[in-house]
Amino acid sequence: MPAAEAAPETPTILARRPPAITPANTSPLLQPLPKPPGLANENGPVPPVAVELILLSATAIWGFTFPLVKTALHHIGPIEFLAIRFAIATVALVIIWPRAALQALRSGRKAGGR
Repeated sequence: MPAAEAAPETPTILARRPPAITPANTSPLLQPLPKPPGLANENGPVPPVAVELILLSATAIWGFTFPLVKTALHHIGPIEFLAIRFAIATVALVIIWPRAALQALRSGRKAGGR
């Protein structure tokens, strides 16, 4: 019976395995991501129907803005439109976060600054 042929030697580059993750070589990038918190409120989990209605509402509002912007730009210029849009957004944010707005005014903070 003929002798079995020896398997060809694997190049060392291909045979090398990555080192095992040990506490000495762990990196935050190698750690598993934490699980995100579940979608819940103080009364328990939010029903899937409510989540779908919220997403549908956001999509509808986003979709309706295109014809509104197009119509608005026929009546006023783009600079005036943006000024009105940012003024409305500022008022809405001041209503939602009044403390942050007061702190920004008192500290003289500029937009995007600290």
